[in-house]
Amino acid sequence: EYAKREGYGLRLTGFDVARMGNDRCAAVCIQQIGALLWKVCHTEQWEKKLGDYTIGRIQSIASALNSTHNIVDEDGLGGPMLDVINANKKSEFAYKGFRNVGLSYKDNSYFGNPRTAAAFKLKELVEKGHISLTDEVLCQELATLKFKYMTDGRRILVSKEDMRKEGIASPNLADACLYAISLINEVQQQQDKQY
Repeated sequence: EYAKREGYGLRLTGFDVARMGNDRCAAVCIQQIGALLWKVCHTEQWEKKLGDYTIGRIQSIASALNSTHNIVDEDGLGGPMLDVINANKKSEFAYKGFRNVGLSYKDNSYFGNPRTAAAFKLKELVEKGHISLTDEVLCQELATLKFKYMTDGRRILVSKEDMRKEGIASPNLADACLYAISLINEVQQQQDKQY
């Protein structure tokens, strides 16, 4: 174990909730191991199950990992599940929702939606050597992500639906990882203020 300053060493967990076809639910936890350094410390998938089972699974994973920040795919089936989790508040852990809404050029002049922004944040972390990715299945899924250019020149990831049409399996772990990555900027801003 490494020595960490108070406020560092956070664990951020993303949850992708399955809703179609052969999708599986997935969880990916990244742990901060320095001011700028992260590592994937946990990956997990389970068969698509509705309602109480998946809600309980999300809460038990967050609790077992002592995950300080949790984010659940709130598009599709994840939205009602997140509502139940936050209504019950049986946990001391925070749960946010990830919505992959279209972003206007004014909102973001580089990327068309939050999923794409998170993918390029991950790409930046990899290029700088600021994240350790050792899970083989996760890495294989991340390698299937492709982007295209929008008419205004911004980048956008190819949708899961379009990937399915090309015969590419749903990137459940990859998406859960991107949700966790999407929390990094917010966490680092809090830490910058703290120190």
